[in-house]
Amino acid sequence: MQQRPLPVAWRVRKTKGNIGFAVQKEVLDSMQDWVPEGADVLLTADRFYGTEKLIHYCQKAGWGYRIRLKGNLTLQHQGGELSCGEIKDLMPQGLINAELYGSGVFTNIGVLHDEGHPEPWI
Repeated sequence: MQQRPLPVAWRVRKTKGNIGFAVQKEVLDSMQDWVPEGADVLLTADRFYGTEKLIHYCQKAGWGYRIRLKGNLTLQHQGGELSCGEIKDLMPQGLINAELYGSGVFTNIGVLHDEGHPEPWI
């Protein structure tokens, strides 16, 4: 039997842009009671949700995360500044312990660029 992820919580809102972290946090907080002790959690999200607040939340909760980032977001790494889009030139190793947008939130960043797709997944 093949194991697959199952989306278990979401919110639908009519907006004129991003829903913001307050709504994300509302959903994530509601899930804390659902997750059995010792369960592995992997949060996945597309690039509209790739914020330092969401990543920090996952880190504090002990959850894994795979969040697609926009290529124009700014990172700090080893005393220098670069955009996420510039990381593709550093592959295959990616970045270890990069700071997101000067926020004090650190994470590892990798890039997947499948053949035939115009943009890489950061």
